[in-house]
Amino acid sequence: MPALLRAVPRARDATLDDAGDPSVLAPSFVTSLPLEDGAFHESFERILERHHATLLVVEEDRGRMTGYLLTFVQDTFFAHGSVAWIAGPP
Repeated sequence: MPALLRAVPRARDATLDDAGDPSVLAPSFVTSLPLEDGAFHESFERILERHHATLLVVEEDRGRMTGYLLTFVQDTFFAHGSVAWIAGPP
């Protein structure tokens, strides 16, 4: 498909409906433990409830998820204010 006709992916706030299959959001996680659906869904829900966390999903024009961006903001003593931690697929 010519480059001009390809759809541009879009990022949006994640919802509980996006939890679906963990392998879509977490295919490349490096972990010493196998990914468990129940634990993944519980963590996903807690992240969405936290005011200091932001989870965006990236999707193609047909709604297929292709990535994510997860950020946490927290206050610190050493930085004289807030710092942000950003995670996403490699």
